[in-house]
Amino acid sequence: MAGYGHYLKTTQKYIEIVRNSPERVRKVVLVITASALISLVFLGWIECLSGKTR
Repeated sequence: MAGYGHYLKTTQKYIEIVRNSPERVRKVVLVITASALISLVFLGWIECLSGKTR
């Protein structure tokens, strides 16, 4: 569970930085985060589909 706590702290720091940054930077960060999450989900979905066909 040590890794999880570290991850949580990093996320909190990240959120603080984003909150303190100007609006324009915030939008860029949101777009990057969203696209990263979408690509992760998409890759997982493809992996799942290819796993089923085998």
